[in-house]
Amino acid sequence: IGYMHSAYIKNDSSLWMCGRQYCGEFGVNSHIGTNVPIKVMDSVLYVSAGAQHTAIIKSDHSLWMVGRNDFGQLGDSSVVTKLIPVKVLDNVSQVAAGWGITFAITSDYQLYGWGRNDKSQLGNNSTLDSWRPIKLADDVASVATSVVEGKYTAFIKRDGSLWIFGTEYSTPTKILEDVTSVAVGVDYIQAVKSDNTLWAMGSNSLGQLGTVARADSESPIFIRDSVLQVGSGGQTTIALMHNGSV
Repeated sequence: IGYMHSAYIKNDSSLWMCGRQYCGEFGVNSHIGTNVPIKVMDSVLYVSAGAQHTAIIKSDHSLWMVGRNDFGQLGDSSVVTKLIPVKVLDNVSQVAAGWGITFAITSDYQLYGWGRNDKSQLGNNSTLDSWRPIKLADDVASVATSVVEGKYTAFIKRDGSLWIFGTEYSTPTKILEDVTSVAVGVDYIQAVKSDNTLWAMGSNSLGQLGTVARADSESPIFIRDSVLQVGSGGQTTIALMHNGSV
């Protein structure tokens, strides 16, 4: 689910989208949105809907980008909005489209990022936007960012260590060990460890960390046990529990 549009993949690997389409984020050469899902493409492995742009991994692991591009978030070395998908990278296993930025992990576990960087969103110790993919880290298993403008991006390395960067963190900083799942909201992070405990850090003004006391936390704090996976919708957290409840 993106900022204004949604995308999903059916069992036959076809890609479908619905919602608003101000910037051609469906990739069908149109600006017209729809409240009924429409088929966009075949042979799709993975999709990530961002803030008015979409990242698509095809069955050959090539990465295609479409939609808004004012910060270079499509990674095609331009800032021109695209109504038809353009190929950006090969050998991509995962992608996360955010607010004016995009992150991708290649098959050899290298993390790349591109797009908006005025607040060190790319974690490369710079505040210059990047219109093309730049390498950010090695040995990365997964990455998460917010589709609404936020403070953090997080990635998990293959050794289970959790790293964050963004506002206040101009380069990747390790904050936790033994992590299996991570979700990033507007201004907070939720992480599940290998022992199924849930940990969180950041803003808690709306109770998004899951504690009774709505105090912010500058470092990860324990929230609860028996959690399998965690997800974030901007300023709301959803957890899948060990017993199958949500």
